[in-house]
Amino acid sequence: MSYRWLLGFAVAAGVGGVARGEPSAADKQHAAELAQESQQHYKRGELEISAALLRQAYALYPEPNLLYNLGRSLEGLGDKQGAVEAYENYLATAKQVDDRGAIERRIVTLKAELAEHAAPVEPVNPVEPTKPPPEKIVVVRAPAEPPPPSALPWLPIGVGAAAIGAGVYFGLTARGAHDDAVAAVSGIDAQKRQDDAHRDATIANIAFVAGGVVLAAGIVWEIHEHRHRDAPTTALRARIAPANVALEWTW
Repeated sequence: MSYRWLLGFAVAAGVGGVARGEPSAADKQHAAELAQESQQHYKRGELEISAALLRQAYALYPEPNLLYNLGRSLEGLGDKQGAVEAYENYLATAKQVDDRGAIERRIVTLKAELAEHAAPVEPVNPVEPTKPPPEKIVVVRAPAEPPPPSALPWLPIGVGAAAIGAGVYFGLTARGAHDDAVAAVSGIDAQKRQDDAHRDATIANIAFVAGGVVLAAGIVWEIHEHRHRDAPTTALRARIAPANVALEWTW
């Protein structure tokens, strides 16, 4: 199927006289010129101009071959519906078409392409969209807070500290009584003061020893309660004498 030459235009244009209702010789001549011009644009690929010139020519002189050439131009432009209409009009108005079967098959092909393009495309086996996996919720439990430290260890610590304090007091009293015994004028008074000093020193020693034991037990208990912490090393030393009392605390 190629562009068709419009034979007979010049002959028809040169015939003298015009039948009633038929195009004039001038119209036929102009139509022939437009058809020839459209052929040049068709060869250059200027299909829109070619189709426009063919419509003008057909309006002046309805030659069937113009419809065929119009169908070729429209098909080249992608206007399949317009091409089908032009081909069908050509077959309906042309007196003799040698390749009618080929043109009819072309019309069927174009109509099938139009129907395929117009019909909605549905997937043969629609695939359901993949559902995202359920979210995994990971619960991270914070480590349990350790229980608050117990206040019980501070009871023996307090008692022990109080006993040591009492020991300090009696130690100082014993030192004062000893000084009074040294300064006493009479022997009886001096002996009495020395006995008081010995008694107070004994009480101080007992208070220091008992208080130290109780205080040490309380400290060990407190360290045991906080064994997960780095507890400092604690030591308590006491030096007791009738005339001298010393208490050393290291940590």
